[in-house]
Amino acid sequence: EVGAEPHAIRKAYRKMAMKYHPDKNPQGRDMFEKVQQAYELLCATRQEVAEGGPDRVAILLMVRTQCILFTRHRETLSVYKYAGYPLLLSVMDVAPDAVVTGERAELMEASARLVYLTCLASPRNAEELLRENGVRVLCKLLFMVKSGVHVQTAPGDTSVKVIENILHTLSGMSTLAAGRAALRECATFGPDLVACLELMQCHKTVQFALECAGRSAVDADMQNWLVD
Repeated sequence: EVGAEPHAIRKAYRKMAMKYHPDKNPQGRDMFEKVQQAYELLCATRQEVAEGGPDRVAILLMVRTQCILFTRHRETLSVYKYAGYPLLLSVMDVAPDAVVTGERAELMEASARLVYLTCLASPRNAEELLRENGVRVLCKLLFMVKSGVHVQTAPGDTSVKVIENILHTLSGMSTLAAGRAALRECATFGPDLVACLELMQCHKTVQFALECAGRSAVDADMQNWLVD
C-alpha cells in the first residue's frame, strides 16, 4: 500500500515472514527471501533513513534478534563478553523531554530486555554494564517510563514491560557492591521503586520491585539510603 505507516509495514512483514519461514514452511524459502528483500527495500526508502537519521526499525529488529540469541543460546554466549553496551545504552539514553510511546516504546522494551538477558548470561556483562554507566541510564529510563504508568495501566502494556525488564536487571545489579553504589547515585530510584510497588494490577512488576528492594537492602548504607 502506497504511503503505509512503518508499523503497518512491520506488521505485514511479520505476518508474511512467519507464514513462509523455512523452519515452519520448508517449501517457502524462496518466498521468505523475497519478503526479506522487499522489507529491506521499504526500510531503506523511509524518510528518516533517506535523510540520514537513525533507522529505528532496523535497530529494533537487530535488538530483537539478539534477544532471541541470548534466550536460546545463553550457555554458549556466556563465555563471551557482550560488546554492544555503548550502542545499546545510547539508544536507551533518550532526551528528558522525549515521549516514550509507539515505536520508541517498543525499542525501549526490546533494549531493556536485551540488557537483562546479557547480564543473565554472564556476571562479566553486569560488570561491563556498570563500567558503561548503565545503571544511570536504566534509572533515568525507569523514571521517564514510570511517569506514564498508573494503577489503571494494563499489565501487558509496553511501558510496563520496559519497567519490568529494568527492575529485573537492577535487581541483579543490586547483588554487587558497585551496583548498589551506582543506585545510590540515582536520586529517582527510591521513589520509583516505591511507585512500582503500588501497581498491584501488575504482578510481575511488584514481584521484581520487591526483589530489587530486598537485594538492595543487604547493607546498612543502602538501607539508610532507601529509608531517606
